[in-house]
Amino acid sequence: MSRSCPARLIIGPRILVKTAADRGGIFLSLGSNLGDREGSLRRAIELLDAHPRIRVLKVSGLYETAPRDRAGQPDFLNCAVEISSGLQPREVLGVCAEIEGRLGRKREERFGPRPIDLDILLYREEIISDDDLAVPHPRLSERRFVLEPLGEIAPDLMVPGAGTSVRDLLGRPADGQIVKMIKTGAWHKITATTDFADSTD
Repeated sequence: MSRSCPARLIIGPRILVKTAADRGGIFLSLGSNLGDREGSLRRAIELLDAHPRIRVLKVSGLYETAPRDRAGQPDFLNCAVEISSGLQPREVLGVCAEIEGRLGRKREERFGPRPIDLDILLYREEIISDDDLAVPHPRLSERRFVLEPLGEIAPDLMVPGAGTSVRDLLGRPADGQIVKMIKTGAWHKITATTDFADSTD
């Protein structure tokens, strides 16, 4: 039996290498509460989509919330995205960390203000529990600012290990946090025109 070669799909000025392992079901949460919050979220999504092994499939609306874990800082803008990729969970985590660094994230204090934050919420049906990576995100069910945007793009998604869907989690009593949608999913249009490796920020 002959081995098939990965298909190459031309997208604008870049080439997206598609393999059999490249599929959706990977969900990320993005947040920002410093500087141009919407601009930082938009740029982070463009950088994700500019990566040669990542394609952004869905983007939720924009949601605004007061800080939950530490008061006395600006309100957050949050959104959720679904991506397709053949990258392994730790590789996706590495891409997220690199994008955070490019956009000025400095991990100086836990739960402190930040220009950008990218978290892996779900990686398909994977359950991972390590010191540096936990999937599904361990506080997914507690955070309305994560559940609301995730429920917008994947309401019937089953959470591995929980035996329940995102919709069901949203139906539980709220934690008192007010989550307000300020823009629909149409707020963002991917306009990446450069390769991930060539992008400078």
